[in-house]
Amino acid sequence: QTWGAHEAGYGIVLATGRGPTHYVPTGKELGVPGGMCLIGYNGAVVFKLNADGGIEKSLFETKLTQEQMDKVLRLSEGLCVELDIGMNQYVTCVGAEQQALLDDHAKLCQSKPQTVPDFAGLPPPNKMTTLTRDPQGLVRAAKEIPGFEDDGIGITVGGPYWCETITLKSDKATGLKLVCEKLGTTPADCIYFGDGGNDATALALAGLGVAMRDAKPEALAAANKRSEWGNDEDAVAKEIDLILKGK
Repeated sequence: QTWGAHEAGYGIVLATGRGPTHYVPTGKELGVPGGMCLIGYNGAVVFKLNADGGIEKSLFETKLTQEQMDKVLRLSEGLCVELDIGMNQYVTCVGAEQQALLDDHAKLCQSKPQTVPDFAGLPPPNKMTTLTRDPQGLVRAAKEIPGFEDDGIGITVGGPYWCETITLKSDKATGLKLVCEKLGTTPADCIYFGDGGNDATALALAGLGVAMRDAKPEALAAANKRSEWGNDEDAVAKEIDLILKGK
């Protein structure tokens, strides 16, 4: 259905917690031959991707400072940590249990992390991910550290066994505004589909925000519409079809 939307004159933008180091659908796969924009890592980056998914141009990037990296590494002591830097992903991992988590995460995200002994000499990352059996506990531990978020970088639960950094002043809504500026339009002219708590601000900003039936409560509260379908029922494709049919 993205091909149909493209043919009807809609621009296609992906907004995700993932980035170029993970699998995201390419323009070719979605029927968008000229490529598309990616709001990645929960708004930490905005890239123009070519049809094959490569970075054609960086429109915006958050890069963690050494001090920000160090605080996350201290919090994650003894755990597997990934750095996402542009199209590359690096990881430090010790022990069989952590390796099992890394293997599961790489399979899920279809990523190919390069294992390194440490992160010395690497460029600053766009995002850091910590693998843990207790992601909620890691977030609580961060919140108990006085001033942990004062530098603008926080930690959020990214999935069932990982946490990831978030840029507190640059979320998916910020990325949506930037893409609209580049395309010469406004968020009021956008239709945004989402299911996560990290989609809430963008759902509220867009002219039409559509939350999946099984979306997080924050997303449902922010959306104009709740789809009658869930993610496992191709909700986005079905909603696009309704829009293209004028329903």
